[in-house]
Parts: sequence; structure tokens; C-alpha cells
Amino acid sequence: MSFPVCWPKVLLVATEGQTRESERVLGEDRSLYSFAICDVMLARDAATFRLDVFRHHLNPPAECVYSQRQPGLQRTETVPIPRIPNALKLDEASPEEAVFCVCRPEPPEA
Repeated sequence: MSFPVCWPKVLLVATEGQTRESERVLGEDRSLYSFAICDVMLARDAATFRLDVFRHHLNPPAECVYSQRQPGLQRTETVPIPRIPNALKLDEASPEEAVFCVCRPEPPEA
């Protein structure tokens, strides 16, 4: 079983109700994308949120290609980011804030 690792380590820290946006990254189809963690709800060692993914074109505005409420994550669980070869891992969560890591899964063992 492979576990996602943070590589390179990119952290997003969010508080209750906050929206956090990523920088643009290269997507699986070689287009540029960004994502946002929105409507964050917090609990001890858990969080839930809406994940929005945007495709960027030469002419603004960016196109929203995905917007879904995510199931609650417990600490260390991950959720894939559609169109981007990464995932979000919930590193830490308290009633005050959540720390998300942008992760890339480890390559499968041969």
C-alpha cells in the first residue's frame, strides 16, 4: 500500500468558513489549473469543505471545471484534486484551523 507524501511541501491553512486558493499548476491535460478550498467546517482531527477547480485560459476569467462538497476527512486522509495530478491531505485539524498539504502519491512499488 502506498501513502501520499507531500512533495514538494505546499501547505494551505484555513479557518472556519474561510476560502484558500492555490497557485496555478500544470494539469493532467497540460492546461493550467488552480483550486480553492471553500466553506471549511472544522472539528477536532477532522474537516469538511467544498473543492473548486479552475482551468485558466489566455483570456480571463478562469473556468470552473469542478465544484463539489467533499466528505469529511480525518487527519492524514486524502482526497484527489480533479484534473491535477495531486491530492489534498488533511495534516492537522482543530476547532480553530485546518492544515492541508498538497500531495503527490508515491509511485507504486514494483
